[in-house]
Amino acid sequence: MKITHVKTFLVEGLKYNWTLIKVETDAGVHGWGEATNWPGSPLIEAACQHVGNYIVGQDARRIDFLWTKIYRDLSWLGQAGPLLSAISAVDIALWDIKGKTMNAPVYELLGGAYRKKILLYANYWFTGGNHSPADYARQAKETVAKGFTALKFDPFAHVNYAYGTDLSDNNSLTEKQKQLALDLVVAVAEAVGPEVALAIETHAFLNGPTAVEMARRLAKLNFNCMWYEEPALPEFPGAIADIRRQIPLPVCVGERLHSRFMLRGVLERRAADIVMPDITRCGGISEMRKMANLA
Repeated sequence: MKITHVKTFLVEGLKYNWTLIKVETDAGVHGWGEATNWPGSPLIEAACQHVGNYIVGQDARRIDFLWTKIYRDLSWLGQAGPLLSAISAVDIALWDIKGKTMNAPVYELLGGAYRKKILLYANYWFTGGNHSPADYARQAKETVAKGFTALKFDPFAHVNYAYGTDLSDNNSLTEKQKQLALDLVVAVAEAVGPEVALAIETHAFLNGPTAVEMARRLAKLNFNCMWYEEPALPEFPGAIADIRRQIPLPVCVGERLHSRFMLRGVLERRAADIVMPDITRCGGISEMRKMANLA
């Protein structure tokens, strides 16, 4: 079953564009994959186009072989970023093809169903208003009314994520920004009640001392904290581990861990309580399963 063509689609989304691919074969079977990442959707689109052309003529059934071939042959570009997003899309599409040819859902090919339910949290539920406690509380209530039992948000005035412009060039916060973050969390926690878990996102935009200080101050609010996400950049697992040892909140990392090779340092240093890789960034279904096995 030879790959004959790979088409790339850049679809307009809510916060960022979605990057999709369609892998076609000479057997008439096609598969869909996704490489969505942010920011820089055109970079992801171009990577998918290049990798797609690279695998034309290959056997679509050799999923692990093609994963390794793309990764090794193009590793001069680095081991993360657009390349891994393109690999993710190809891997997902090849599993889609495999499932269609075997007439079975992919989860059956991976060992069968394990859980019957998976906890779903809401994100970007707060984009309909301004950055105020009252507005966050209103939107939180509306979101929970839709059935969500967990909410994630960044209360630290991180809106546009532009280093040196919207963000301090030393990743600090003013006391006014710190108090606003605390007020936002209190407002949301009181609005939804203790049965709803709150995941606090930092986007790794706090320096070490600030990340520790804010985690400790947040803990004193006694709300239902799901996790404290990315208190340091993913390329510094030692720093994440050091922060984790100093704070009372559970630490979550993963959306910027591109492959098991980046995850390994986090696990060896016991840097996180929760690992949450993104399937469109980490290498697709194949790699996410390997990361789960490591964890």
